[in-house]
Amino acid sequence: MIGRKKLIPAILCLLIGGAIGEVQGALSGPVSRELVVIGSAASGPDQTQVYREALENGLRRAFALARQTVTESALAVELDQDKDLVTLQREVGLVDFRVTRYWTENNQFRIELKIWLGDSRTQPPRPGGLSRQPRLAWSRETADRIEALSKYNHNLVVNTRQSLEIINPKTGGLKRRIKTGFKPHLASGDRYLVKNLQYLKVYSLELLNIYSFTDIWAQKLPDLIKYQLINDVLYVVEQIGTVRAFNWHDGRELWQLPAITQVEIAPGGKDQVLLFFPGGELWAVNLQGQKTWVKKFESSLAAPPAAAKEDLFCLLEDGGFQVVAANTGVNIAAWDAGISGKLAQAELSVGDNEVYLLYNDASNRGHLRVFHRWTGRLLWSVDWEEAVVPKLIQLQDTVVVGLSGAFEARERLFGLKVWEERAVGRITGLYLNESDLLVISGNRLYSYQL
Repeated sequence: MIGRKKLIPAILCLLIGGAIGEVQGALSGPVSRELVVIGSAASGPDQTQVYREALENGLRRAFALARQTVTESALAVELDQDKDLVTLQREVGLVDFRVTRYWTENNQFRIELKIWLGDSRTQPPRPGGLSRQPRLAWSRETADRIEALSKYNHNLVVNTRQSLEIINPKTGGLKRRIKTGFKPHLASGDRYLVKNLQYLKVYSLELLNIYSFTDIWAQKLPDLIKYQLINDVLYVVEQIGTVRAFNWHDGRELWQLPAITQVEIAPGGKDQVLLFFPGGELWAVNLQGQKTWVKKFESSLAAPPAAAKEDLFCLLEDGGFQVVAANTGVNIAAWDAGISGKLAQAELSVGDNEVYLLYNDASNRGHLRVFHRWTGRLLWSVDWEEAVVPKLIQLQDTVVVGLSGAFEARERLFGLKVWEERAVGRITGLYLNESDLLVISGNRLYSYQL
């Protein structure tokens, strides 16, 4: 037992949520059902996988028991073995689950679960459970459509199409509103950037107000077509295809590199940036503007690569995944993502042991695929009939996905939905500010406490 406690402290912190002990439960009522089940798995060297298998075994037993209590046929229960847990949850209904105790017996790891079945929308969240609902703290309407959010000291900077607002993130109270009239623009740290027809200029947010627009630094860049700020370096691409890097704080040009105008830029870790091209070529460029390695894939990249410690995760348009070493570009692993057809929007992100692929297909339907980080095995997946916001929010025990008119949380192990919140209007962006979730809907901003 003591050894098992050392095995998965992080996972247990996520799922236990309450005191460990023997819990008595029973089936009750057609709307809300409570039961206790025991899941088991053969002990083995991969203790995290053993825990996962035992937990899945217990959840499947709960779903099977729920089927039987509503007099569904034995054939339906048997067919459930071929369905994933996300599908079973959608068909049977699961509000919450909690680990109550676990032990080893006869070379079997056993786990006791308390399960709440039913419709989560009709039942209140349980303290310490996964099904806790977010609470709306405040909302505010801006002058025009919100383009981006960023932090400035303890304030929140809201970039709209042609203005910015500095607000209190705890109350939503307005501190300053400045009509800039410029697009594009962005804010980061204590700096604010605008681009007019001739110049790229950076101002101080501390000094900027409606009467004073004295710039800190400026660069004449009439042919700039795109820009991206990564780790305090501003990368710009000009019409002639040159990529230029500038220090974000003082505007000093760091380097130039000839490329093509179709180049895209992505973070590549602490000491490098990635440039990738339509033909499937990927460059790693260090802070001095030197190409440290170049890699040619068999097809173009379907999404910006995701950097995690020493690895780069790359999704190709032909559905293949390539994992390469960040410092050399050497292949580490490869697997098939099982995706066919061109992706409309896609985002890759990496967790402790998972790779998340959130995307919309050509028909504008949303999908989430979660792969084991080291083997490429598909852990779980969710499909929606509506589009998703290509921005996954990772929390300690759940991930949050934004849909057209709602956002929902799914627990990390199996993708089971643990709560859903309807929004007013179409969601266009999500942003995590400490423990608060900021939801953008057009020109309105909502702040939820999670």
